[in-house]
Amino acid sequence: MDSAPAKMIGLGDDQLRVLLGEALVHVSRREFASAERLLDIAMTAHPDEPNVLHVLGQMRRVQNRLAEAESLFRRAAAADPARPEFHFHLGQVLQGNGRLDEAAASFRETIRLRPDLPEAHFELGMVCSRMSDLVAAEIAYRDAVRLQPDFLAAKHALSATLISLGRPKKAEAVARSALPQAAGDARWFAGFKHNVALALAERHRYDDAVRTYDEVLSISPTLPLAEHNRANSLLALGRVEDAEAGYRRVLARDPLDLMAHRGLNQLLWRKGRADRPESYDDAAKLFPNSPSLFVEKGRLLLLLYENPTEAQDAFELALKIAPDNELAREGRASALARLGRYGEAVADFESVISRRPLSAEARAGLVECLLRANEPDKALCAADEALALAPHYQTLLALRNTALRQRPETAEDALGDYDKFVRTFDLGAPDGFADLGTFHAIVADFLDRLHGEEPGEGLDKTRLVSRTAGSLLGDGSEIMTSFCAHLDKAVASYVMQLPESDAHPFLGRRQSALRYARSWSTRVSRGGAIPNHVHDGGWISAIYFVRLPDDVVDKSAAQGWAKFGEPPFEAHLPAQAWRTIRPVPGRLVLFPSYFWHGSIASRALPSRLSIAFDIVPEASRK
Repeated sequence: MDSAPAKMIGLGDDQLRVLLGEALVHVSRREFASAERLLDIAMTAHPDEPNVLHVLGQMRRVQNRLAEAESLFRRAAAADPARPEFHFHLGQVLQGNGRLDEAAASFRETIRLRPDLPEAHFELGMVCSRMSDLVAAEIAYRDAVRLQPDFLAAKHALSATLISLGRPKKAEAVARSALPQAAGDARWFAGFKHNVALALAERHRYDDAVRTYDEVLSISPTLPLAEHNRANSLLALGRVEDAEAGYRRVLARDPLDLMAHRGLNQLLWRKGRADRPESYDDAAKLFPNSPSLFVEKGRLLLLLYENPTEAQDAFELALKIAPDNELAREGRASALARLGRYGEAVADFESVISRRPLSAEARAGLVECLLRANEPDKALCAADEALALAPHYQTLLALRNTALRQRPETAEDALGDYDKFVRTFDLGAPDGFADLGTFHAIVADFLDRLHGEEPGEGLDKTRLVSRTAGSLLGDGSEIMTSFCAHLDKAVASYVMQLPESDAHPFLGRRQSALRYARSWSTRVSRGGAIPNHVHDGGWISAIYFVRLPDDVVDKSAAQGWAKFGEPPFEAHLPAQAWRTIRPVPGRLVLFPSYFWHGSIASRALPSRLSIAFDIVPEASRK
């Protein structure tokens, strides 16, 4: 007896169209066996027909057989490259496989072929967001909304992106504009309300944010992150007990919520109420086979509590549960490096990199380990390999500069960058203010209200440092708007005076179109000091001094001064800090974001109050 495919070998165009339509109906109902039979007939009759390849690829994608789906979509697009849907579905598969550059290219080709397809712009925005290209994501989401004004997913993503870009006022406007459209769907309505609350918090309107979070939770009590973000706003208001209760409510509902664990333990640590993060142990009693609990506990022990011994124990527990957990192995490597067990740490880092070759964080960990071990040549080689994959990763650039400083033959050139690129500008009062003192009095009052009460006595120097949440320069307040305009000339002057050098890791990104990426205020109470660090989200970073302790005038002690060039670990350098700068009210310091910097502790009053921000090149539309 002849098989069905053999009988239908002469399928005509109309018959094929009907058959593929029926197959798609079965796929939509997840009736894969029926769809498979029909597609077998079609493939036998027309094995190279792009429509057949496309429909079969759609089924394979729904079945999560992504490698097969990709191959089928590629064949369809090669056979008929003018069909936008082939490139669109290929992009979706590539995005699912984490191949974001290729996915973006597929969606851009879809848009080239059919620029009026809102879904293609939306998917491109999603890919750009995952690639941290938020400017391109904003453009894509705006295009999707322009083409389809009731596209709620695109509006929601646009408002969230604007928050991440430090433009919360515009984000709030977008989210509020969507509320009437979303009124018939409680989940969407709560989601947009949640974005309104986030935007309010970014603008430091924490009371309004908490009230809006309460509305969100009354509509959708389990909306992801709503309770957590409400607790963040309560903490910013100084309502510490209420914030703690909020984090604990999240953990009572979901003991595996790692963000709530982190928020709770950071609160307890900052208030000096805990010696170690214990909430993870409580959760592990309920979920003893969850390696992520021990990984996150190890990270906090390592980075916050600076306890590499207990951190190693936590990572070992995670690896006992899941021997292939590369995050646990990477964490253990970091702990071993801090314990001076460099050979074991290098072996762990190399194991992680062999399995996750694109992980810039793991490669940075290896470089730091080699620097701790005083092996600059190996560190420099590892840094160069990593920077070939992540050329703008500021931590890697800082580590590479440290490797150059460890080598006598390159130390002078490496140190020269600190001399060339750290610059100060002494600014006067912005327009509309009689003098600098008047301006600073208003700014200090504004910032102190954001920081809340000064910390109590007896805390270590790191806990005596407070940093505001939200977007300071983008909060829309009159005082910060005046200040932001005041900065523009100094920033433009700094950039204009930079020499051109495409090969230099800092100068190679030089351009005139810039934006403020992140901005915050730091308050250092008496006895506190800012740990040495870099800004991974920036290109140029800045410190502006508003209020200073009385002892900054003593040049010999340099208390409260800014310092540059000192890594946050023992790097075997003849002089850890290379340059110090005396803070002066109204002084703006600009420098590359990859320069190690921190502060020297001050023993005097008042507290040291400053504003910090990052600047990045404005991405052009692709």
